[in-house]
Amino acid sequence: MFKSYFRSFIYTMGVVSILFIILSLIWSDAINIKHLYHMISVVIPVHLFSFFTFELKLFSKHIWIRRMVVIAFSLLVLFVGGYIFGSTRFELKSLVVYCIAALIFTMVIVFAYCVADKIEQRNLNLINQKLSEKNKGNIE
Repeated sequence: MFKSYFRSFIYTMGVVSILFIILSLIWSDAINIKHLYHMISVVIPVHLFSFFTFELKLFSKHIWIRRMVVIAFSLLVLFVGGYIFGSTRFELKSLVVYCIAALIFTMVIVFAYCVADKIEQRNLNLINQKLSEKNKGNIE
């Protein structure tokens, strides 16, 4: 399990690094190293929490409940990380923007989970089809 966690962690950190590089090239005057620290400080606990939540099937046997727990934890860590790094403001206008961003984040993640489920279902159907064809060939 450690090898699987480490591989997943390295992949996630690579994605964060590439995202930071792209964002810093697009908005070179707005993105600085403090943003990379913020991204890493959010990714590490969220990745750790989500990996073990799914691997150990914590909180529930139903995958969608685990997914919602991970999404809620991600939003909480993102908000706390923003507070620690000074990018979260406690003004009404900012809180409305955070709520809208959280809603959009949740919708994107749910969409990504649905797409992943469809891809997994298609792959399982292909495997089942190949197995049934192989079994038919062995019976005849």
